[in-house]
Amino acid sequence: MKRSEINEAIIEMEELIRKHGFEIPPFCRWTPEEWKQKNSEYDEIRDNMLGWDITDYGLNDFSKTGFSLITIRNGNRHMDGKYAKPYAEKLLMVRDGQHAPMHYHAYKMEDIINRGGGNVLITVYNSAEDGQLSDTDVKVTQDGRTHWVSAGTAVKLEPGESITIYPYMYHDFNVESGTGAVLLGEVSMCNDDNTDNFFYEPVGRFPEIEEDVPPYRLLCTEYPAAAKPEGRNHSHDHTHSHPDDQEYAETDDGSRHSHTHAHNHPNAKAVSNRLARATGHLESVKRMVDNGEDCAQILIQLAAVRSAINNAGKVLLSDHINHCMIDAVENKDYDKITELNEAIQRFVK
Repeated sequence: MKRSEINEAIIEMEELIRKHGFEIPPFCRWTPEEWKQKNSEYDEIRDNMLGWDITDYGLNDFSKTGFSLITIRNGNRHMDGKYAKPYAEKLLMVRDGQHAPMHYHAYKMEDIINRGGGNVLITVYNSAEDGQLSDTDVKVTQDGRTHWVSAGTAVKLEPGESITIYPYMYHDFNVESGTGAVLLGEVSMCNDDNTDNFFYEPVGRFPEIEEDVPPYRLLCTEYPAAAKPEGRNHSHDHTHSHPDDQEYAETDDGSRHSHTHAHNHPNAKAVSNRLARATGHLESVKRMVDNGEDCAQILIQLAAVRSAINNAGKVLLSDHINHCMIDAVENKDYDKITELNEAIQRFVK
């Protein structure tokens, strides 16, 4: 997915939100440069993936298959000792002619609300025990009314209407043709897009991004590490060394000190968060294996884990090239350059 497509979708969703009288949190309006100044006080945004989320599900055809979302608030089931919220809230946009794929959640129950714009069609099925689409009737709760519909029914929500999506209830999203883009709200239990999305067809959850233009807003998977508080940094001239080759260096005031080499990657927090989510996802896949769930669904989720790990590696690789390699060249550390090149070659194999 091209960055220009992501920027266009965000701008379009911002306009749709304004049109229907909603206000979004300040962090949704921060620029990439402003994000660099945000310290650890804002870790809830980073850890719980609040903010923008634009995806083409890895299919590279956003005009037909995609979703634009903002996570406004969220808890964290993997860090519940730190974040106690048991609920989440989102805004979502589906364009006229756009489709969001069939999937279910094993943990999350959610209400989907049409906040304005066109009419959304949500096709519903129960999930069979093997993860396939069941042909049984589906229980539908809409704005206080509970009724039953046939499997595969497209439930229409006009502006102001809502539906409750229960765990293991397959659902997708389409816009009724000609009615225009739809702004949806979502109120749910804690949201975990890495471990609690089970797609009927094999797709990814997050996009591969082609950087054809600079980002207008950062996505929730792209935040830089927390900025260090002012006053805790000190500037000094020094040489780096490893633990088995310690060196002493003279500081600006003439004193001597020693330290060992440590990498300071700007996106370390983003890489750590991605790996933590991939770890949680892998644990979920292990439970699927232990529970004897459908092999096809397990393979789909394993592919998603692999994609998440690869994406973490790409972020780290970017830091590696932009910082470690540059430092090695500037210091004429040719052994380090060789080592870094070998690491790059191993990663891209």
